[in-house]
Amino acid sequence: MSPNTERRYRGVFAEEGLLVGDPAALPELEELRALVDAKLTKERPKQEVSSVAEWRSEIEALHDEGASPRAIYDWLQREREDFTGSYSAVKRLCRRLAVAKGPTEGDVAIPIDAPAGEAQIDFGYLGRFYDPSTGTLRKTWVFVLVMVQSRRMVCRLAHDQSIAT
Repeated sequence: MSPNTERRYRGVFAEEGLLVGDPAALPELEELRALVDAKLTKERPKQEVSSVAEWRSEIEALHDEGASPRAIYDWLQREREDFTGSYSAVKRLCRRLAVAKGPTEGDVAIPIDAPAGEAQIDFGYLGRFYDPSTGTLRKTWVFVLVMVQSRRMVCRLAHDQSIAT
């Protein structure tokens, strides 16, 4: 028990006159507990209204589309002249929305159990890049190889996705 808690309990007992007199005359533990609960339980303060409550529907729509709290905040500042909310309030609301929504497929990582020496490979499109050998813009991909056990990665630019590549 912290000293502050002990001090508060002692204050309740002193108010009730339980700290003076015969210790054998003290009430039972349950009665003491009920007394402390009755005296120290305070009404919870009324929930304050968030500074972004007025824009909740817009924030929810943007959050559902995948916008980050920073992007949402910047958009509200730029597009809504009467927006006075804080970035922290937008972050708190986005966090509550994410918790209410629950985990998504992108949040779940499925471990790959494979023997040493196996690898995962994939190509990802990067766009059109300048190819110095031909002097033209060409479609360019990145070839990615990840070793399953060590998670070491090798990446190379490629202009095709052939087996030879």
